[in-house]
Amino acid sequence: MAYQALYRRFRPRAFSEMAGQEHIIPVLKNQVALGRISHAYLFCGTRGTGKTSAAKIFARAINCQAPINGEACGQCAACESAEDDVDVVEIDAASNNGVDHIRDLREKARFTPLHSKYKVYIIDEAHMLSTGAFNALLKTLEEPPPHIVFILATTEPQKIPLTILSRCQRFDFHRISESDIAERLRLVLDETGVVYENEAISAIARAADGGLRDALSVADQCLSFLSGGITLSGVLDMLGSMDPGFLSGAVDAFSNGDAARLLAALDDVSKQGRDLLLFIRDFIMRMRSLLIICTCGDSARAILGEPESFAELAESAKRFSPEKLLRSISLLQRAEADAKWLAPGRPVLECALIRLCRPEDEMSLLALEERVAALEAQSSKPVVPADYNSDERQTSGANDSPPWATEAVASTALPSATTPLPKAKTEAKIETAKAASNANDIFEKLLDLLKKNAINVFMFVRNASGARLIGDTLTLEFPEQFHSRVDSLNIEKNRGAVLTQLAKLDPALKIAFKKLDDTLAPPADLFAQAVELFGADVVRKIDS
Repeated sequence: MAYQALYRRFRPRAFSEMAGQEHIIPVLKNQVALGRISHAYLFCGTRGTGKTSAAKIFARAINCQAPINGEACGQCAACESAEDDVDVVEIDAASNNGVDHIRDLREKARFTPLHSKYKVYIIDEAHMLSTGAFNALLKTLEEPPPHIVFILATTEPQKIPLTILSRCQRFDFHRISESDIAERLRLVLDETGVVYENEAISAIARAADGGLRDALSVADQCLSFLSGGITLSGVLDMLGSMDPGFLSGAVDAFSNGDAARLLAALDDVSKQGRDLLLFIRDFIMRMRSLLIICTCGDSARAILGEPESFAELAESAKRFSPEKLLRSISLLQRAEADAKWLAPGRPVLECALIRLCRPEDEMSLLALEERVAALEAQSSKPVVPADYNSDERQTSGANDSPPWATEAVASTALPSATTPLPKAKTEAKIETAKAASNANDIFEKLLDLLKKNAINVFMFVRNASGARLIGDTLTLEFPEQFHSRVDSLNIEKNRGAVLTQLAKLDPALKIAFKKLDDTLAPPADLFAQAVELFGADVVRKIDS
């Protein structure tokens, strides 16, 4: 007998064998048990979540002569011939999407089933049907013969016409959790007698991204690739993913601001012939785990679902502030998106890794928030008096800064509790910071809308180095090298495209473009930035 793939060999044959769809299975079973069968169903969800399997199980159950609690009995004549039942018709809408195909279906649907109670049509990838085909199907869905049941399965329900949706009972299949996928994988591998490591099963479950079929396909590949059983190292090699130890080393380099070590790690990935973007994605997910731990504490364990590595992650998270992690994720995600469209993409990723370690070189809002967080944490520590000699400063102040504070921050002394900021100046600076934050939030949302709806304008607008909100006008500032692009944005067509997207955020907002004079650009020196933020009367620099 020819070899059969795991996902086909272990396809569920009953509702009880399905994983991760507890919100759907009881409803379908009750309909079978009560005999309340609708004429049309829509099963939608991401790939590998069990839509087609559920459709086949449901078709078998409604045609069963003696169902037991909504399940097919498996013993009657209908159940025994279910695999070859001519009254259950599967149609691939990707290749049978024309009007003529649906007209032929309508003609055949008028005839009663040969052996079963219902003639069931399972239309897979239903969103691929043409407009004419949907219109041809509509009349049959509206007034179907009593012996017909339609089951439409799709990964993109938004492409199904509303006239079709309104005539179907809709069931949304959820992504299957990593724990459910891992449990099903263990059952399958135990039945096949394969030796495996639990860490390897967890890695496959994470890579499956909610699809059980994907997980079984990866396991199938592992059985061909790894002769001695499924191991974590083998799974990572096959997937091209990074070893947890390798990622921990990259995180350690990031926490120490060691850009050279990060670039060396990226070079190692390249020399191993692995996908650089996959390394960046793994790095982003590690940053995401640290951010959740920083934010949620011990309750993060329930969110992450990584009991084996949680203690190590929790210890690593102590070296970071939420602001640092937020900026790192945002920066890496943007670099990943840019690298996909540029050739070669490696320089984009290298620049991003360098910027990760040098927030003092950036004037973005997230970089500023990270530096302010570091300054605030530093201000809670005792400040070294100005008349201390250098030796005393080195011995008494060496461990005052938090682990995630940068060296540049350590060189700037902040006022102690005995010299508070003037109240009026403090309130003014807080209001200024709030306004800047609001403007940047609007700008980021505007960029997202332009990227989705006006990519050519997005490519220009993203070069803005700053955003200011004055009254109801959002002013975007562009550096000297983009002056020509700013001029092109003044064309009414492009300005109209920006205003159209801006109106989705706030109809009252207006847009203005400003050429930024390089001589007015904020100082790159961190000390100068601290003076600008807190005032010259409360910031002083200690020579090292």
